[in-house]
Amino acid sequence: FFFKQKTAYEIPKRDWSSDVCSSDLPDCKITYLEGNHETRLSRYIAENVPGPLQKSLRSLPEALHLDKLGIHWIPEDKQPIEIGTMDLLHGHQIPGRMLPKHHAAKVADLYAAPGRSVVIGHSHRPQRFVRASKRGNATGIALGAGRTLDPKWMKGGPGGWDLEWLIYTVVDGVTHTAQVPFVNGQMVWGGRVYGGAGHV
Repeated sequence: FFFKQKTAYEIPKRDWSSDVCSSDLPDCKITYLEGNHETRLSRYIAENVPGPLQKSLRSLPEALHLDKLGIHWIPEDKQPIEIGTMDLLHGHQIPGRMLPKHHAAKVADLYAAPGRSVVIGHSHRPQRFVRASKRGNATGIALGAGRTLDPKWMKGGPGGWDLEWLIYTVVDGVTHTAQVPFVNGQMVWGGRVYGGAGHV
């Protein structure tokens, strides 16, 4: 599992060429978590388009033909989704204008129950925090979700982002997780190099 920013062009065109692992996992299942960029469009329509015209506008999943593309859309109000003892949400739901420095701890405090882990991608920067409990540790995971280290909207400032995969396995209902980073566009997992030629 990994968080990936996509553009309105890339989705309907089935253009996944910007994903370094597309050629390695051609049959992967795609789940689209509604995030802050998608909700921004909904707010704009609600605030600027006259009421009668709003009914004629298609929803974002309809406009992008996600059903036809086989992409599973998870709206904001249906997050987090559960996979064993792991919960997934985009992460923009965390209160406050800016994410705190130790955002994985914030995620654990807000969402993680004893014995469960919560994963977000909104921060773009990888972190992991474990809150101890006798009933089972509560883990907050911020998954690196990078697209570029020099985003235009940062106006010259560094993005500070990192890209990584979350490898998870459910055993007897318990979800085991491992964060695996990309380095120079490549990820090494299970003795194989993804995103580049050859094997280790």
